[in-house]
Amino acid sequence: MLYLDALACATGASGADARRLLERTRAVLGADRGHGIKPWQRSILLAFEAIACSALRLPVPASTLPELELAQGPDGSFFGMPLVTGIVHLALRIVAPGHQVTLRRCDSLLAAQHPDGTWRFLTSQVWDTGLMVRALRGHPAFEAAALPAAVDFLASAQRPDGGWACAALLDSDNDTTGNTLLTITATQVHALAARGLRDALAAARHPPAEGL
Repeated sequence: MLYLDALACATGASGADARRLLERTRAVLGADRGHGIKPWQRSILLAFEAIACSALRLPVPASTLPELELAQGPDGSFFGMPLVTGIVHLALRIVAPGHQVTLRRCDSLLAAQHPDGTWRFLTSQVWDTGLMVRALRGHPAFEAAALPAAVDFLASAQRPDGGWACAALLDSDNDTTGNTLLTITATQVHALAARGLRDALAAARHPPAEGL
């Protein structure tokens, strides 16, 4: 999945394949550079491309930053969607950390946090919160005011099987669990998550006797 490939490349995760990400992203963008798809989808793909180019030490297309700047809304977000805004911010923190469009986007993301510590687009609060933690980590205001509540939420959202679900009423899934694990590796919930996953793996290796 392009999302997880991009997040893995952005965080330097083991097994990240920037070449694959770049090839797949450019295949979707096509010869017209994505002008035939929805604008919010195109912004995500341009961000994926920038992340892949940076990981491969290739130049980011010169048109990328101006086009993303044009797509940014007056409030600093992209299309009012935390998921899109987070992905683009993650890319621009890598390729243009001091640019005005990056700084405005950071303010927008901080303002979008809910009182319970989450970020939500539709009902995917676990996914969106994990993405925001990675996108904003290192920003002083985020570390001081927003990170603790976000970490508490992610810790409380872990399921008994050691994984995470994208929404409260669903079972844990590999996509959301992978996204959350990429988030927590540098936070204080790492030990909690690792313990939960170890317990789940142990249970899978040693299932209870039939009838128990």
